[in-house]
Amino acid sequence: MQDLITVAVAVYNTEKYLRRCVDSILKQTYQNFEVILVDDGSTDGSPQICDEYAQQQEKVSVIHKENGGLSSARNEGIKKANGKFLTFIDSDDYISCDYLKILHTNIVATQADVAVCGYFKDKGNGVVSRNTAGKKSIFEYDEAMEYLFCENSFGAYSWNKIFRLDIIRENNVYFDLELRMTQDLVWACQYMKCCTKISYDPTPIYYYCYNEDSVCRKARSTGVFNKKSLITLTAHKRAGEIIRNDSKRVTRAYQGRCVCTYMRLLVNLYYANNKDKKLEKLGRNGIRRNLLAFLTRPFYGIKERGGAVMMAICPAFFFKVYEILNRLFGIEIA
Repeated sequence: MQDLITVAVAVYNTEKYLRRCVDSILKQTYQNFEVILVDDGSTDGSPQICDEYAQQQEKVSVIHKENGGLSSARNEGIKKANGKFLTFIDSDDYISCDYLKILHTNIVATQADVAVCGYFKDKGNGVVSRNTAGKKSIFEYDEAMEYLFCENSFGAYSWNKIFRLDIIRENNVYFDLELRMTQDLVWACQYMKCCTKISYDPTPIYYYCYNEDSVCRKARSTGVFNKKSLITLTAHKRAGEIIRNDSKRVTRAYQGRCVCTYMRLLVNLYYANNKDKKLEKLGRNGIRRNLLAFLTRPFYGIKERGGAVMMAICPAFFFKVYEILNRLFGIEIA
């Protein structure tokens, strides 16, 4: 008999995309799975859609709870899971029909603790790009953490992966309720600390959909800097504490990730036209402190490295250059 896989879907006000997500799960070629829809206090039509699927599909169950955030919803999914394996899918994303089959085959065949796949980036305007860095590999912990900390690779996401539920429960690996952003980074670091073998297949079988409500896009569209985004820095600090005693290889990969985070902070300040000197100094110094590790990482290209150097020297100069390039060639910072 096939192993049971639990598919946990945290749902919050995604009625526009929810059916696409659930339908993609129900079309899987791998048949022995359960779907747990965790409605995190949605105020749109999402709860009714969840109930509809639960009533019509034997594989689907639903949990309705008060709004507690993504971490809280995913933890409920973990607690209610019955499978040998667990995968998370965001309710505004969707998956290919072979998603479960490929991930299950890879984690079982390699006897890995986690299996990871490549993914598509769906921008919602007909533009879909592939994120398929590297080749099919079996990693030990240190090398896997390099890939985890690199946003251009498989990334520190809870989606695009399949996990062993016994590892999660035996090691009490739950999402941090205090983190309303970047909670995946901390959770992924905690889980990876329990792993000795990681299977990676760059085949893109998960569709990550760009969210117009992201911090950067909101700053660009509204001109308002949301200080809640500083939670991301807290999450990175906690991730650093988790890998504190790891090898230099892992530490440098983490420092490279920190540079990306501080660069994003400065970009958000720019889009919001926020002149907070303390936050600008925080971002600039964060880049400077970790710049050497960033420049020596093979995952980043000339544009990223040049941008990091310019921001470390003078963020204002970087954005002047950006404005010129934007006017001449329409280049935008994602």
